Amino acid sequence: MFDLKDEEKVRERIFRVVAFQVGKESHEIEPKMHLVKDLGIDSLDSIELALEIEEEFTDDEFELKIPDKETEKLHTVGDIVDYVLSHTKKI
Repeated sequence: MFDLKDEEKVRERIFRVVAFQVGKESHEIEPKMHLVKDLGIDSLDSIELALEIEEEFTDDEFELKIPDKETEKLHTVGDIVDYVLSHTKKI
């Protein structure tokens, strides 16, 4: 379970997932980093990343879904943070 009100914790969790996906340490990830240009994430990687983020932020209390059309709109790590903060639903 997590608290969506704690933006810093949400950001840290996203950084950890992104870092793992691209083979970096979480402290190397910054919100302004572009997924393609800075991190080398291609379209297949972006789908896998979206699934990992969904899994990270879905539990007994919350649910997150990132449709493919929305994944295409997420260009930076900061975009992912904003999406998670605004689209995670209490179940």
